[in-house]
Amino acid sequence: MQLVCETERLILKVLNAMDAFQVLAFLSSNKQLFEQYEGEKNQSFYTMGYIRDMLTAEYNQIIKGGSLRYYIYLKSNPDRIIGTISLTGFRRAPYDSCNIGYKFDSAFHHYGYAFEALWFLLSNIVPQYRLHRITAYIAPDNLASIRLIGRLGFYYEGTARGYAKIHGEWTDHRQYSLLVTKSEEN
Repeated sequence: MQLVCETERLILKVLNAMDAFQVLAFLSSNKQLFEQYEGEKNQSFYTMGYIRDMLTAEYNQIIKGGSLRYYIYLKSNPDRIIGTISLTGFRRAPYDSCNIGYKFDSAFHHYGYAFEALWFLLSNIVPQYRLHRITAYIAPDNLASIRLIGRLGFYYEGTARGYAKIHGEWTDHRQYSLLVTKSEEN
């Protein structure tokens, strides 16, 4: 597992509780955008204490091999988080699968940063975990995310009915998957 990775324009980092201020700033400044697609948050979610605890739990899961989250920075501005990508819900044999998620600051949409980070993750990190199947669940109205996942080679599999409770209502999500080929597994 690599804690810090670089692409042409980006730095991908695993963070811990000491980075809570940066994570809180990223989440708070994008609250309206992110919460369109996410479930209800705990009342203390946007506090330093909650974010520290969240980062500690994330870090422990990463060390145990149960999930992976990178926070994304521009090489030209390594002090500001612009996004995050994650692999969660690891299931080992016979499934060797997980879910993929991502979110980026709206000021950094349409520059190819999400594609660059996800392409790196899928090409360089996923093979280290010997995963066979990666699944993405996307709200049907999130057209930019649907286009992005398609460019990365994910296939539409159908609708996961009542997949997530968003703003008090069970919502359908489109389900996409990417099967890792044998050559990528070695």
